[in-house]
Amino acid sequence: MPFDLAKLISECEAAFDGEEPQNKIIDVLTKSLCDPASVKAVLAPTRRTGFEKLYVSEQFTILHFIWAPKMAMPAHNHNLWSVVGVYEGREDHIFWRRDEKKSPHRIRAIGSASIGAGEVLSMDENAIHSVLNPTDLFTGGIHIYTQAA
Repeated sequence: MPFDLAKLISECEAAFDGEEPQNKIIDVLTKSLCDPASVKAVLAPTRRTGFEKLYVSEQFTILHFIWAPKMAMPAHNHNLWSVVGVYEGREDHIFWRRDEKKSPHRIRAIGSASIGAGEVLSMDENAIHSVLNPTDLFTGGIHIYTQAA
């Protein structure tokens, strides 16, 4: 089924009408990425690093991300839950935890996940992560973030 941005938006809106919206968003984004080539055709990514807002509401934001080859984003926390998916390339995420015993500013790696075309990753509001595009190609993804409470 070809990618339909309007359908993605309406299904995300519907997900917030009930319980466990994050789990519903995982399903919605997974279905939306089932044909990665059609996502790329609709979003027409540039070969330029950055992001564009595809949709913003009081409940959530949908962003279209383009990661440059070998691009890395240092460790950060959004303080809200998110669901991210890739339609082209790869995102490698390293998850971190604060190491309060040594210093309130020190973090240590606790895990990792790698997602490629058609795959989705969900993170809770406490997730601290860094992101890397380990490839020599651009990576395109859709990131859905809740709004801060």
